[in-house]
Amino acid sequence: MNVFIGCSSSNDIDKIYRDSAIEVSGYLASHGYNLVVGGVNGTMGVIKDIFIRNNQAVMVMSVSGYNEVENNTLSVYNHNTVMDRKYSLISNSNLIIFLPGGFGTMDEIFTAIESKRAHEHNSPIILVNINNYYDDLIKQLDKIYREGFAKRDDSKLYVIVDSVEDTIRYIESRDSSDS
Repeated sequence: MNVFIGCSSSNDIDKIYRDSAIEVSGYLASHGYNLVVGGVNGTMGVIKDIFIRNNQAVMVMSVSGYNEVENNTLSVYNHNTVMDRKYSLISNSNLIIFLPGGFGTMDEIFTAIESKRAHEHNSPIILVNINNYYDDLIKQLDKIYREGFAKRDDSKLYVIVDSVEDTIRYIESRDSSDS
């Protein structure tokens, strides 16, 4: 099973976000998941290393302009555009998790939701609201539904959790129902 983890490419983030990424990644890697990731810098690099140490496959979906992949030991797919990269991230994943991140992560969140709404994939989407990071985004989503710009049923396309523990519980409940 392949998991895409959207998160920060920065190293200049609060320790709580990095620690959460390490914990989620450690759980997934030790349970046989392979990683699909958008790069190798910052928190993405930290989680990449966790999957490698656990002998799990890592697919790096990069954009040629980022010039960030440092070695030949990874399965690296360079894309000409961010749009191509996002398609590849989503289409190669059975589970999609968004930890706190920047512009790229925000873009990927809406792409994952909209492409699921269009029936282009049916992968579970999890937004992990560590340290209330996504509170303003959640308010914006509620406003979108409240003001009729999207149907309230579209909120069923993703799940929002507030902790690593809730993330793991959600994954375990899905895994046990797939058995």
